[in-house]
Amino acid sequence: MTLKSIFPVLIFAFVFIGCTSDPLDVDVSNVDLTIEFHNIHSELYKANSKELIEAHKDYKKEIPEIYDYYLGACMEFPENMADSSFVNQMNFLKNDPVMKDFERAIDKKFSSFSKIEAKLIDGFKHLKYHLPKEKMPTDIIYINSRLQSNVFCTENEISIGLERYLGAKADVIEKYLDPRIFFNWIKEGMDSKFLERDVLAGWISTHIIEESEGNLAERMIRWGKVLYLTKASFPEMEEHLIMRYKKSGWDWAVENELQFWEYLVNQKALFASEELNVANMINPGPTTSGLPEKGAPDRMGQFIGYRMVRHYMEEKEIKVGELVKVPYNSILQEYKIED
Repeated sequence: MTLKSIFPVLIFAFVFIGCTSDPLDVDVSNVDLTIEFHNIHSELYKANSKELIEAHKDYKKEIPEIYDYYLGACMEFPENMADSSFVNQMNFLKNDPVMKDFERAIDKKFSSFSKIEAKLIDGFKHLKYHLPKEKMPTDIIYINSRLQSNVFCTENEISIGLERYLGAKADVIEKYLDPRIFFNWIKEGMDSKFLERDVLAGWISTHIIEESEGNLAERMIRWGKVLYLTKASFPEMEEHLIMRYKKSGWDWAVENELQFWEYLVNQKALFASEELNVANMINPGPTTSGLPEKGAPDRMGQFIGYRMVRHYMEEKEIKVGELVKVPYNSILQEYKIED
């Protein structure tokens, strides 16, 4: 075969591959990203008094915002404690029977962080590939948040409350969590399979996709963008995990997508801004309250927002990074459900 005859074949192959390629299937091997990981959970609870003071000083300097959150919101320590008071308070907590049980459970569940860190680095590299000018975290910190938060983001740092990923069946979860406060659906969400997803979604919703105080449609699409960028960060992750659904919940949502959309339209709910109605569709819960059909998972508003954004991206074939600036109304107008 001559060089002249090869050229058209190569052109055809290139066009074919280009038209069928997945925009989320990208090579991130050359993405430059550095994230430092800190295990406050381990260091503070296993340190002696001298080591506590040294670690306390280091953390105040190295990760000040998250450390302030950890000491204040999680540990409930007063501000500007003297070093001696800090050591006394930490030693008191370390000897608390409940804290001891949680620490043992965390140590057993998270004996190694290597797989978690590899997934998080890969996720943020994917995010940076699509959004090279956006801020990425400098530090990720493992803590025992004393059940305050799964993920907490500051300007540059992220904390992960390890105790909230012990699993619903963990002995300490079943023994110590009051079922009148920590309902079954909350405990079922304490699954480590959601950890990496929560970290990326938390960072994206804090730093990349601005909060919306508009109507239901705006907030749905805002969450749709967050979830689509989370999927772009973990292109191999199944969509029901991106949504924080069980597979059965995802299947129900897909099967009833048209009916749910028609319900929103018929009820004139899309442009409503009443906080309670919006919360029912957006916020976590046992189900999406207010729906006529039984069996709906929670956050169906987020689900429809994700489907809207995914449909828009497939139809328009724009770059993932361009999604951030797309007006919500443009996405809303393009949305349609295939029968």
